[in-house]
Amino acid sequence: MYRRKSAALLLSAVLCASPVLAQVSPVVMAMEVDPQTTVLDVTEFGADPSGMSDSTDAVAAAIEKAKSMEGHVTLHFPNGEYHFDEDHATPRVYHTSNTSSRSYPEKKVAILLEDADNITLQGDDTTIVVHGDIMALGV
Repeated sequence: MYRRKSAALLLSAVLCASPVLAQVSPVVMAMEVDPQTTVLDVTEFGADPSGMSDSTDAVAAAIEKAKSMEGHVTLHFPNGEYHFDEDHATPRVYHTSNTSSRSYPEKKVAILLEDADNITLQGDDTTIVVHGDIMALGV
């Protein structure tokens, strides 16, 4: 339980940092920093910022789209609360220190950035909530 909350808090802190660092919209900031950056809004893929429904499959679809694109892509999570459920998470074998990964190497991952280059996750006062026995982020 502690590890899941810690992972969710860490990911939430990372996604919340961009508005603190720059007092402009994260989408505008990404475009100003690099005009070659493509910004994909995860809500356009069905992610739910209200927290009322699971966003796992929608964010996975946005990641797949980003992986198919040339150049740098920013996945923008507009203000809200996004929920990820272990029933929709992607299973992968991960060996993690200080865990029982030798006995149980398969983990479920909420946001999997596997084989992905030049993708940035960016939030706007965004909260990520994971439900179940899953990792919040896998790279």
